[in-house]
Amino acid sequence: MHRFTFALLLAAFLAAPARADDKPPALLVLLTVDQLRPDVLQRYRTEYTGGLKRLLEDGVVFAGEQAHAATETGPGHSALATGCHPSKTGISSNQWLDPKTGAPVYCVEQKGAFVYGDSRKGRGPALQRRSTLGDWMKAANPRSRVVSVSAKDRAAVLMGGRDADGVYWYSKRAGRFTTSRHYARSAPPAWLAELSKGWFQRLPAQWTYTVSPLAEADERPGEDQTYASTTPHPVPAGRAKRARFVYYSPFIDDLTLKIAERAINEHDLGTDGAPDLLCVSLSAVDTTGHRWGPFSQEVRDTLMRLDRELGRFLAMLDKRCKYRMAVGADHGVLPLLKVKRVSAMQFHARVATAVRNAVGDGKWLLANRSSLLVDHALAAKKGVDPSAILAAAKKSLLASPHIASVYLKEDLEGSETSDPVLSLLRHSVDPERSADLYFVPHPGVIISGYRSGTTHGSPYDHDRNIPVIFFGAGIGSGTGSRKIRSIDVAPTMAAWLGVTPAAGIDGQAVALAR
Repeated sequence: MHRFTFALLLAAFLAAPARADDKPPALLVLLTVDQLRPDVLQRYRTEYTGGLKRLLEDGVVFAGEQAHAATETGPGHSALATGCHPSKTGISSNQWLDPKTGAPVYCVEQKGAFVYGDSRKGRGPALQRRSTLGDWMKAANPRSRVVSVSAKDRAAVLMGGRDADGVYWYSKRAGRFTTSRHYARSAPPAWLAELSKGWFQRLPAQWTYTVSPLAEADERPGEDQTYASTTPHPVPAGRAKRARFVYYSPFIDDLTLKIAERAINEHDLGTDGAPDLLCVSLSAVDTTGHRWGPFSQEVRDTLMRLDRELGRFLAMLDKRCKYRMAVGADHGVLPLLKVKRVSAMQFHARVATAVRNAVGDGKWLLANRSSLLVDHALAAKKGVDPSAILAAAKKSLLASPHIASVYLKEDLEGSETSDPVLSLLRHSVDPERSADLYFVPHPGVIISGYRSGTTHGSPYDHDRNIPVIFFGAGIGSGTGSRKIRSIDVAPTMAAWLGVTPAAGIDGQAVALAR
């Protein structure tokens, strides 16, 4: 549909009086496809026959974006579910360094919330400072139920929020979906283990696909070789190896959707008059994309399989209840063939040497991806001014051919700036969890310990651009006339129910339907 025509129809629809029989949906679904670039979704549009075809043809499709620089799974899912920039949610990265101790902090770690099947870990929403769409719904109606499912613990937890009735994720160690004591005080539900039982035995001996001319060549420089670089990809024997392989294959989405469907039934979502919420994050596009690149045959096959399984899932929802769905992504990714790889070890060693030459011997800096934290205890002990350490680090970074810009912690203060990267960075960093220095590589540069594959995490469009689709009862179809932000998704879904979001959110509702 032409954008102008759609805009006129939308205006007429919004101006029409509400009908007496208009009822809010019984179930909202927030669906995230991890690492899904808009151009990757559209690239295979003519081949879709199932769920992706329905979403693109029968939903309202917007160009979307993450309005922050930290284009990672944790911040991306947190922004979608809370309507807030990561600077407010506190989820500034998948992992950050504690400014006081220098210790690494995982975005969903939580003391005492032990994971069933892996008691070494504690997982929960304690570090997310803002409430989620599910929390708003429960505040409005305590009978509302909230369930969140993903292969990744951080995606499931950050979307589900504080008071979800069920939050389930895949454990590579246990080889099954699990949860933690934050959400299940005594044990995970029996059906969760039951559904995973025997699942590995049903996997094929090989992951095979037909090579398509719409994707890039099946064998390309830079692809990861761990599970082979071309079809057929061998499926390892033995439970432990298979449990890990599944996470990096399209088969994990199949299991995730089966868990989600069973959770709908077990939690009686969409059946009792109180609106419920299901959050689902599908991880296979991300795990395959990292290894083989977004335009690979592997990612195309992952989308083909997802199209089929999602079609089945939507057909199940059609029969169950009136529902509405928002579909988005947490981030994009850099195309594999554009990667300029730089060894993280060598890169950080050069910066460390420059600092030592300026202020004396010592391990003055701790590194976490594209940020540096001064060891303030060591600086105080040796009587070295932290500003001298940062000045030397900044000078070294700016002299590097790989670095585009460098920002100190004080640069993150304020809101008005003509520097778009700084603005995005300000949306990303929680002042209480901030490093002392942030640097931004040039486009295409990946500073990493991995010798193959690709990644995301930059403030550039290839990582920030995402699709956003609204789909379901009363929404209609067409192409959105403007770009919207991921932080607009949660308030839009809340508006469908007449639910008031938490005060102080950054997003705004997009008017689509009554």
